[in-house]
Amino acid sequence: MPFAVKNLFDVAGLPTRAGSKINRELAPSAHDSPLIERLEAAGAVLVGALNMGEYAYDFTGENVHDGNAHNPHDTSRMTGGSSSGSGGAVAGGLVPLSLGSDTNGSIACHPRSAGYSV
Repeated sequence: MPFAVKNLFDVAGLPTRAGSKINRELAPSAHDSPLIERLEAAGAVLVGALNMGEYAYDFTGENVHDGNAHNPHDTSRMTGGSSSGSGGAVAGGLVPLSLGSDTNGSIACHPRSAGYSV
């Protein structure tokens, strides 16, 4: 199963930017986060790290450094929440599963959705 992650999770070989400009100079992570390790051990395949609200404190999906995350079904709308890239990737059918985080209610799972952002 392909999956993606909010760029708040450490991914070996990628910098963990957390949506912030000042983190751009960070060295790439040396290890994957435990959730990524568990998913890959179960056979899932990581396809990438996704845009997010700066430092996971955002309600709209806006990111002045990397661009805004838009609703894939109506690009005049935002995806909302700091896990905006994760929600947009699942809603757009890019991946059936994406890891997000919930600082202020930014992730949800609807039982009729095609995939889940967790």
